[in-house]
Amino acid sequence: MKLLALILCIFASVASAQTKPNIVFIMVDDFSMNLMPSPTDAIVGDMPQLAKMMRDGVTFSNYFVTDSLCCPSRASMLTGMMPHNTGVRNNEAPYGGQTAFTANGNEAKTFALPMQTGGYKTAYMGKYLNGWLTLSSPIPPGWNRFVSTSLGYKAYGYPLNDNGVISYPPDHFTDLIAEQGRLWITQSRQPFFLALAPFGPHSPYVPAVRHEGLFLDVVMPKTPAYDRRPGVNTPNWLRDVPPLTASAKALLDNKFILRKQTDKGIDEMIGKIRNRLVNLGIADSTYIVFTSDNGYHLGEFSMGSGKQSPFEFDIHVPMVIVGPGIAPGSVVDRITMNIDIMPMILELAGLPVPATVDGRSLLTGAPRSMAAVEHLSAGNSPDDPDYTPPGAGLPPSYTALRGVGWMYVEYATGEVGYYDLIADPHQLYNVASSLTTARLADLHAAILANGTCVGAVQCAAAQNQGISP
Repeated sequence: MKLLALILCIFASVASAQTKPNIVFIMVDDFSMNLMPSPTDAIVGDMPQLAKMMRDGVTFSNYFVTDSLCCPSRASMLTGMMPHNTGVRNNEAPYGGQTAFTANGNEAKTFALPMQTGGYKTAYMGKYLNGWLTLSSPIPPGWNRFVSTSLGYKAYGYPLNDNGVISYPPDHFTDLIAEQGRLWITQSRQPFFLALAPFGPHSPYVPAVRHEGLFLDVVMPKTPAYDRRPGVNTPNWLRDVPPLTASAKALLDNKFILRKQTDKGIDEMIGKIRNRLVNLGIADSTYIVFTSDNGYHLGEFSMGSGKQSPFEFDIHVPMVIVGPGIAPGSVVDRITMNIDIMPMILELAGLPVPATVDGRSLLTGAPRSMAAVEHLSAGNSPDDPDYTPPGAGLPPSYTALRGVGWMYVEYATGEVGYYDLIADPHQLYNVASSLTTARLADLHAAILANGTCVGAVQCAAAQNQGISP
């Protein structure tokens, strides 16, 4: 379906409903595109409920994050702002985490407060921001119900903070928020906004016990970038990555299976929430959004397991939306970003979008010619859940642009990279040296504009420069 027709269909449906729609926002952790099911994956597949969402709704095929790291990406989703405007540039203080999020006044800029004051009953259940502490951090403003833990990576044996009440439930964390989410929906008045944020499939990739024997014969898909060794013009940070050993490859294969097992619980959560909406007779007035905070690599360019790079496998993540007026099985291929979530949520709720927002609505926002990705390499503590061991591939600070058919990156080291995604979709060859001086100047100017833009007008201008492959 054409995008304009999709937009008109959506808002005709919302207007005719005469009430604000309910919204369920599902944000998983480290979900890479190679975990996505096929839309035809129905019963025997690994994620049939997510596949059904794709059949019932719209998939955004070119959706990118502002930083392929948990906390900066989540801050962008919550506020609709680029990392250089949230001030959340990493997972840890002083440049990131809950400390930087709060210090920069972002709690007052999330979608929670306007949704709550705009008539919505709000709940957040799951992982919040790195550095939010279960036993000591205050409940963030704007949430009628807030259920979270800072120790959910291990899935079992965590303390739980439920609006300030501490408990130690025995449930797998994904199962817990799935059940609590279902109960909350049943008990809530409409309209409601529910955010569900499992820790999976983040490492250490702990599935529910009932899923431990699944997918043991699954073979991890491997692109030409897998185990790739440095070539001409490879940036130095990748040159420092050693070759993968046979034991390292076996470990990566096993990690992929664990990630598949972990995602099974997430898929079941999607099904449970959708079934509850159907049983309550409110599925036709509820939007469900599924996405991830960043992608993930397992062996690409000989790197081990992790993220933070400017490459497709880390910055390109799923975005699926189902709800009233959404054309079943539709695909939107325009470039979209995680800063577009916050204005979309407020738009669906019929609420004004603050001037601080850098993005534009996923559903009705004007097209952009490029997405911007910015990453600050600051802090790599072994205590960080996203710690990158030596030799595993930790990029220096960079700003990257992802256009239609191309990607350009400038590293703090002075190195640059340009990849022709039409001729080289796996980004094997850095062809920046073949670009003209004028084109490099245009790309550099676009980097500067995107790295300093403030607000939707400036950021739209920065992201709409006419740069072709």
